[in-house]
Amino acid sequence: TILNFAGYPSIEEFKKNHKYMSYMFKKVKNDSSFIQTYNDGIHWIEYLIKEQDTKKLKVCVEKDGKHRYFRPYAKEIKTDDKVLYLIAFDEITNEYVKIKELEQMSSTDSLTKLFNRNKLNDVLEKEIALSRTISSPLCIVFLDIDHFKKVNDTHGHLVGDSLLKGISKILPQHLRKNDVAARFGGEEFLVVLPETD
Repeated sequence: TILNFAGYPSIEEFKKNHKYMSYMFKKVKNDSSFIQTYNDGIHWIEYLIKEQDTKKLKVCVEKDGKHRYFRPYAKEIKTDDKVLYLIAFDEITNEYVKIKELEQMSSTDSLTKLFNRNKLNDVLEKEIALSRTISSPLCIVFLDIDHFKKVNDTHGHLVGDSLLKGISKILPQHLRKNDVAARFGGEEFLVVLPETD
């Protein structure tokens, strides 16, 4: 089944492109539940056996240009002279994508696609706690569009919405990787700049 999924007729052909099966596992940014060949310095099979009952571990594999997601399970089988592992991969792509879409919707402002106020509160809480813990500066920038009501009154709400969308595209282009921009409400935006005085 694995060979069919990966598109190889034999293990020999598979090994020409992948030394180990775990080399097919893709890294998923900002999510430690996705396993790699080594996790916290532990080989993935050992890590899976150790953590599968306490963590919802996942694997991401790319097939035909699309990411597919699986939940792996491992069982140790002891024979007379060696230990073998039976590993099953249950596909969870549909469920995972749906959950991610819901998370995105609940944390994103529908008009600007920036973080919304709820997500901003989470970000601020974490960044303030981190800033205090490591005694690092934290800067919060409040932005407000001047005369926005006049734009809406004169040109209509569609133009006002277009202005908000335009600013929401410009903001991220001028931020560093760990900076966060969010729509605070109405024509107000807030930018969180960690390690900045």
